Amino acid sequence: MKTMLLLPNGFKRIGWVIFIPTFLLGCSICFFEENFSRWLFPEAVMNNIAIIGTIVGALMIGFSREKIEDEMIQRIRLNALLVSMWINYLLLIVVSLLVYNFNYLIVMTCSMATPLVIFLIVYYVNLYRLNHTASHEE
Repeated sequence: MKTMLLLPNGFKRIGWVIFIPTFLLGCSICFFEENFSRWLFPEAVMNNIAIIGTIVGALMIGFSREKIEDEMIQRIRLNALLVSMWINYLLLIVVSLLVYNFNYLIVMTCSMATPLVIFLIVYYVNLYRLNHTASHEE
């Protein structure tokens, strides 16, 4: 089956190289209120680097072809995407009821990347389960 709109497999490594440092940067900015502006760039630029880098890296990781891309992998990918949307929007509803004021803006900023991060977690957990069960069947 021909898979459309997926990047070549080599983009996965590039995505990990972009995703890991920018995700950690974003987490340190959001949760620990770390200010890196005194070292490199102004705070607004660091925020943009964290958000854009996390999103671009996660897109490259999640939507790159696997080495063996078949119908089962496509089904796992689609299922992970559906589960990540459900989890993300349920979390967003709960957080909307609990968080107010300026903190809500921070939550909404983080919610731009959370569907992709949840997708990656669900996708790779399901891939691990598939590979783990396949190795036990042999």
